[in-house]
Amino acid sequence: MKADVKSTRCGQQQSGWRGFFLLVALIIGTSGSAMAQTQTYTWSGYAGAGYNGNWSNTANWTATVSPVSSSTTSFYINASTNNRVMNQDVATPFQLSTLVISSSPAGQFTMNGGALQIYGTAGSTTSSFAISSGTGPSSVGSVQTINNDIQMMADAMMQANYASLTLGGNIDLNGKNIRFHAANLSGAANPTVVRLNGVISDSAGSTANNVYFTGPNSGSPNGAAIYVKGNNSYTGTTTIYNVAVYAGNNNAFGSGTSDIAMGVMGGGTTNPTLLTDGGVNISRQIRVMSAAAGNTSNATIGGSTADNSTFSGNVILNRQGSTNTMTAQSLIVTATNSGRVDFTGNVQREAAALTTASDTLTKTGAGIVALNGAANNYLGTTSVNEGALLVNGTLASGGGAVSVAAGATLGGIGTINRAVTVADNGILSAGEMSNSLISQAGVLTLGGDLSLNNASQLNFNLGTLKDLISISGNLTLDGVLNVSQDAGFGVGTYRLFDYAGSLLDNGLTVNLSGFTGTIDTSVANQINLIVTVPEPSTMVLVVGGSLLLVQLGVRRRRALC
Repeated sequence: MKADVKSTRCGQQQSGWRGFFLLVALIIGTSGSAMAQTQTYTWSGYAGAGYNGNWSNTANWTATVSPVSSSTTSFYINASTNNRVMNQDVATPFQLSTLVISSSPAGQFTMNGGALQIYGTAGSTTSSFAISSGTGPSSVGSVQTINNDIQMMADAMMQANYASLTLGGNIDLNGKNIRFHAANLSGAANPTVVRLNGVISDSAGSTANNVYFTGPNSGSPNGAAIYVKGNNSYTGTTTIYNVAVYAGNNNAFGSGTSDIAMGVMGGGTTNPTLLTDGGVNISRQIRVMSAAAGNTSNATIGGSTADNSTFSGNVILNRQGSTNTMTAQSLIVTATNSGRVDFTGNVQREAAALTTASDTLTKTGAGIVALNGAANNYLGTTSVNEGALLVNGTLASGGGAVSVAAGATLGGIGTINRAVTVADNGILSAGEMSNSLISQAGVLTLGGDLSLNNASQLNFNLGTLKDLISISGNLTLDGVLNVSQDAGFGVGTYRLFDYAGSLLDNGLTVNLSGFTGTIDTSVANQINLIVTVPEPSTMVLVVGGSLLLVQLGVRRRRALC
């Protein structure tokens, strides 16, 4: 059974989630009476002499009775006093149905000790295991921490609302489904964060269980985030819905082979994000689900740190239902400054998707994203807006044009079988590139037209090894040629472009230090740079001018003395 995630006008998820999950996070602001169970215990936070934080200490509970382990036990914990620590020392495992941690104002709580075993009735929002992070905006900034190991005895949801939540122990799914939820109920400036530091496993060995990472019901996550650090071994499916998930381990999404779904097919406007948190390799295939008709969504995949990370599975765009009438999510690929993200699989269209549905790709972030697959065949446009996009594999024909914005770079050693346009101050640089955006010599093949503008920047490495851009279509020549003089550079002729179509020559400004560079278009279907030494008269003027400046400087210093 799959969850049907939809949003309503009031911002609450419809019964698809409620009928599927055992609620593990009561909405912040819920009072203890709303969660009444067969056995309800309220932590009073005793602060008198001899406080030890043990569950077995009756002074810590409002009824001065320590809790009893039971599948119907419900907890309400008030963390109004900051930095309190409690210890589960009653039973291992301790059975319970509902746990609500309240914090007002901005209290923080840490729970340690024996393992917890979570029961409840699936689908009921009043008999479920609940973790509530704060009771309102005054709780913003606090963090509730549970370091106990947890075994799920029913489907569950763990939610951070006004305060963030850290789960430091291991979580055994035990064949059940689980949902981790971060929110931004206080607005974009106060999102919550869920941190999963332990291992998520499944002692039942089920491949049918599902792990869901979710955020606000619609719109932008606005900073709501989930960090997944463990070397997880669950084998079920994974879904990311309108939240930023940071993967800090190669097995953050388990050891199975099922796809990672970004978004929910036929859902509302969402913006799921999957980012690596360190030098991580994500090997699973990723499917970007299409939204309901009329909803515009963006899925973001990339890296968040100055490391090299890899997505080695395919990324499938435009996942449609049987009606094939949905709106494709646009794909944003990103890398942070000095970071690099390699897609060694392919970015592809869903095979059954209609050609009228767009599936665009946009590069953002100051770092490098490299498309290394041999069959990238998404249909929409490619926009290089920031940093560098390297095409080291093949971008198939039949799709939209590639555009390079001012300050952004297009490069690589592969083949782009689409038209390319470079805006003023956009950069075209054949070859590979270091993380600091220092280019290396290489050949870039363009299967369509290349259009350059008056201030387009053409960065070429020339020397014994040299750049070349080979064009199967037409060439509009324009812009500024910036020459990096690599080993072996000197007087001679360097081929810059081959082209098979027509040439529109608007002129090319040459930026070359210590030599004279002349653009030669006389050879058919070639653009060459002829490098010579400056004329003697020019050298005399340069040297003479330099000596005159030195002499004037000496005289001025003497006059001052």
